[in-house]
Amino acid sequence: MNIKATILSVIMAGSSLAYATDSTAATDSTSGRVAVVDIHTILEQLPQMQTMRTELEKQFTPEHDSLTTAQNTLKDKAEKLSSNKAVMTKTAYDTEQAALQKEQYTLQTKQSTFQKKVFTAQDNAMKTVMSDINKVVAKIATENHYDVVIPKNSTVYVSENYDITTQVQAAITSENK
Repeated sequence: MNIKATILSVIMAGSSLAYATDSTAATDSTSGRVAVVDIHTILEQLPQMQTMRTELEKQFTPEHDSLTTAQNTLKDKAEKLSSNKAVMTKTAYDTEQAALQKEQYTLQTKQSTFQKKVFTAQDNAMKTVMSDINKVVAKIATENHYDVVIPKNSTVYVSENYDITTQVQAAITSENK
């Protein structure tokens, strides 16, 4: 399991969120005002994302490395058992194979638990980042009387006039200084 790939996939999964604001914000217009925001671009350029990745890697790399080592050790044991099968008694072979299967099951359980912990930590970290982005998007939408703000990746075509990504990036950057 590649921890960087796992972290990146969870981060990118968060990029398809939609944002909506109270439809009463645009009381001066009869038609709804729409804007788009490129969450993926914001997440890629957000300093907090790099900090989050670094912290998650620091937190989970030792356990990941330990599991990788255990997996390699288990693989070596399986290869050794296979190569020694011809010189072992059936009882000895069966006993070793059962022990190996038990170790494999234990390792799979540990790996599953590890993946759940990584996902939970990523999810919690992303909730904080997405909450910050949501607040900024809602503020810009309210100030500019947008009725709806949708993710740019959910549209087939949109004029650049409707894109508020740079405004959101600027606001987030200024808030974090």
